[in-house]
Amino acid sequence: AFVEWYAKVIYESGLVPPILDRDGKPYKGFGGDLEYDAQGQFVWIAAEVYRITKDRAYLERILEPVVRATRFIEKLSEETSARHGEHPRFHGLVLPSISHEGYSTPTYSYWDNFFALSAWRNCQYLASEAGDLETAAYAKAKGEEFAANLAQSLLVASELMGNGIVASSADRLDIDPTSTSIASSSSSRTTTTGCGWRRSGTTASACVTAAPPSPCRSTPAWASAGTSRA
Repeated sequence: AFVEWYAKVIYESGLVPPILDRDGKPYKGFGGDLEYDAQGQFVWIAAEVYRITKDRAYLERILEPVVRATRFIEKLSEETSARHGEHPRFHGLVLPSISHEGYSTPTYSYWDNFFALSAWRNCQYLASEAGDLETAAYAKAKGEEFAANLAQSLLVASELMGNGIVASSADRLDIDPTSTSIASSSSSRTTTTGCGWRRSGTTASACVTAAPPSPCRSTPAWASAGTSRA
């Protein structure tokens, strides 16, 4: 019931409101449209409900908002690429945001991008389950493309830092375990990234796979704390 209720406030553009006011309407204050982790969080919980219930009627009702929310990620990635071109550190990432609570100004946080990758994969799963093979194939292709761009960005950022550590954001080149730990959680059935980090001198090489890796699997098994955040 919660997922379908939240689906009703998703904008026509596909933007998932990250915060709702007490009356259930999208928060219009600062940050109300500057947080993009909610895209992947909504799609994740929508997929998780179906995995548990196998409710076909629910699947039919939730697929359209899931696809809309996932396709919005494509718009975010396209705008970043328009700003930075083929720059390997930014190409294909979602636009900078303040989703990560430690940033007061919009930042290219990998936090958002790990959630975004999980959205493409969960959208593929739900579309496939619904028999929408065209959408499933599209989500699969876009997810693989996003994974390749994300892996490239992670590797470039790590090399620039020169310490073999996974950066928490592409632009700040900072370190924050909270931001990156969601990419290595094993608490969910679905996959966000393959955690194939290996030392090579003082750099780390990233492997963001298109298929569920083992043993390191991830999609965060939680949405943001509180019932009023997606």
